[in-house]
Amino acid sequence: MVTWSIQEGFGGMTAMCLKRAGLFHERGIPSAVVTFDANPDLATIRTKLLESGRLHPDVPLLNLHDFYAEHSPARPQGQTPRRARGSEWVESARTLRSRDGSLFYVDYRLPGHEAAAVREYHRSDGTIYLIDSTLPGDGDAPADSRTLELVAPDGNVITTLGSPGK
Repeated sequence: MVTWSIQEGFGGMTAMCLKRAGLFHERGIPSAVVTFDANPDLATIRTKLLESGRLHPDVPLLNLHDFYAEHSPARPQGQTPRRARGSEWVESARTLRSRDGSLFYVDYRLPGHEAAAVREYHRSDGTIYLIDSTLPGDGDAPADSRTLELVAPDGNVITTLGSPGK
């Protein structure tokens, strides 16, 4: 079952997704619930769902950010992240994980460019695993562009995606 996010006080579609995953499991069909939301409180929500019985204890709640924060795919491209190339970025916010207080992500802005934004997601050890960038266009690309860069623990880019949907 796939859902973008699971928040406290979620509605009918999310409740049905969790229920359906549990029913599949009880009938011998392996299932999981997959989310993509960058939620620093997901561990707390997972615990509350288990305690309330809304998430079957044998059904994993998988999250893209949890996965990449704990696993590092091989084959770095050997290039540095786009944000590090040039421009003077200013930190605008920091978000910590609720489970251990470690840094989850840092937001940056580029003065003079309203649409420009960078969010760097960090592993619990402080290394970056994902950079979500919306960068202003330049002479070659006049429009703003959004990219996601998966980053190895050594800081090299593993892969670059042109959008969250790819």
